[in-house]
Amino acid sequence: NSIIVVPNGADIERYTKCFEIRTRFRSQEPIAVFLGDLNWRYHKLDSFIEALRLLLDEGIKIYLKVIGTGRLLPKLQKLTMKLGLEDQVKFYGYLEFKDLLHEMGTSTFAIVGRPAINNMWIKTSIRLTTCEYLACGLPILAYGPPNSYTEHFIRKHNVGIYIQSDQPQAIMKVMSQELHVLMNICPDDIRNVASRYHWDSLMDTLANRINNII
Repeated sequence: NSIIVVPNGADIERYTKCFEIRTRFRSQEPIAVFLGDLNWRYHKLDSFIEALRLLLDEGIKIYLKVIGTGRLLPKLQKLTMKLGLEDQVKFYGYLEFKDLLHEMGTSTFAIVGRPAINNMWIKTSIRLTTCEYLACGLPILAYGPPNSYTEHFIRKHNVGIYIQSDQPQAIMKVMSQELHVLMNICPDDIRNVASRYHWDSLMDTLANRINNII
């Protein structure tokens, strides 16, 4: 009871323009966005791309924007071509911040992937990018190990869908049934959750705690 956890957050004011774009943007087609460092396999973005092919075979077309660069980028591009998804998956590489805000704002949901392995770091951590997505008003599609903090966070705040697997078949099955859930979460509700994790509020908590100890 003497421990207070101050979570990661984001400067949500930096993403106000993105949120404004998001609230005006209307699309009948689902557009996913991924933002991250493509030097790391733990994002499991390949699983989502493979799931896109399975969904397309079922008559469900989802577009994907991949923002970021790294050593895995060529492999992901090659996988996309192999699966015949060039018209659905677009790779942007590195973007200037103003361009980043536009591309995230003109998306309908965001991707957070983790490997479904018994790794305590993965289970107990949450990507900082999650808070940035929420600041833009983007619902989250996340997948990874069961009983993770990411799962707890998404379910607690009702900001998206969590899939307890990183396997393409599992992602496809849930998406085919619950895509409408992501498409109908209100951006204002998501932004309200993001405001709870605004750096100013979090640092007030930290400063007050330190002051009480002193």
